[in-house]
Amino acid sequence: MTVSYVEREQASPEANEFYDRAEDRFEMLLNIFKVFGHTPNLGTVFTGLEPILHVEYAG
Repeated sequence: MTVSYVEREQASPEANEFYDRAEDRFEMLLNIFKVFGHTPNLGTVFTGLEPILHVEYAG
């Protein structure tokens, strides 16, 4: 099984909006975010959980 990336040039407007938010937050567009280009709404949930996970497991 392979997982494909959605590059900006092929991404939907919704995915590009997600890419912009992810890039603003993490200062780069990581490949994991390009995987979420297939379902940007799930990517938004994933990136929204990042601060919670960081606080919970930083201890």
